[in-house]
Amino acid sequence: MLYPFVYLLFVGGSFHLLFQKHEVNFKRVFAEVFISQLLLHLLYFIMTKITYGVWVAHYGADTHVHIDIKSVYENFIDYFLKFTVSYRYIPEPIRRYYNYETIHLFFLVAFGVFFVLTPFLIKKYFSADSSKIIFFLLGSYVLMLLPVLNLDLSYTFEIQSDRYGYIASLFFYAIVIVIAERFLHRKLFMAFSGIHVVLSAVLLYGAVSLWKTIRRHCIFAYQKLSTETFTTCADIKSSR
Repeated sequence: MLYPFVYLLFVGGSFHLLFQKHEVNFKRVFAEVFISQLLLHLLYFIMTKITYGVWVAHYGADTHVHIDIKSVYENFIDYFLKFTVSYRYIPEPIRRYYNYETIHLFFLVAFGVFFVLTPFLIKKYFSADSSKIIFFLLGSYVLMLLPVLNLDLSYTFEIQSDRYGYIASLFFYAIVIVIAERFLHRKLFMAFSGIHVVLSAVLLYGAVSLWKTIRRHCIFAYQKLSTETFTTCADIKSSR
């Protein structure tokens, strides 16, 4: 639902930045792209209502539309930690330490101050053109996280919720690249990028292996248990 807003940010920001000699016709963009995208999304909700009898499918309106400010803010931080320090893979003692009530509250306040100062830091340390790029990426990152902030399960250190952040991570790591390129010498930047790629590959291999293990367990349980009682792996999980 938020893709049209990201596209509008892209057209209004990036095109103007990269092709400053060409004026952006916002009325045309709004009429031909933004409105058409909104109409397609509206059609999606209508078809969902006709097909399933509800406006919001998947987990349902009670989950997707439910808004708990504290939970949403905590999940936003969890995504930030997931993308920066591979939060779900850090050692068990550190994970427990982070979730102690007092320590967790400190992190909530510290990150709140950091997020408030972020726009000022960007303007101070980056050129006007670079700032525009970062603000576009930052805005797109936040918009892509909004629909899934109440679905994150990182605090349980489970793998299921990783997929919710795939699209948002594209914008997040683009921000990391812009910042690293600004502050790191070329050789350090290449070393930083190489280490991150290798680390990501190792963690990804572990995640894929875990999914394969889960699949084998689900197939085994499905074959052994009565299909009248447990028709899918989802039924098995919900019955625990």
